[in-house]
Amino acid sequence: MGNEFRCIGCICIYRSFHFRAYLNWWFSLCMAKGSIGMVLAPEYSDNKRQ
Repeated sequence: MGNEFRCIGCICIYRSFHFRAYLNWWFSLCMAKGSIGMVLAPEYSDNKRQ
């Protein structure tokens, strides 16, 4: 009984860790996209105006 419970706990911790890592990766990806967009947006709007 104790062994099974420990295994379930490990899986839960493992999953939550993966979820946090995934969220971190997704957030950094969004931040990178946003910064690239902020750099490219002025040039893009300048090109559109001409």
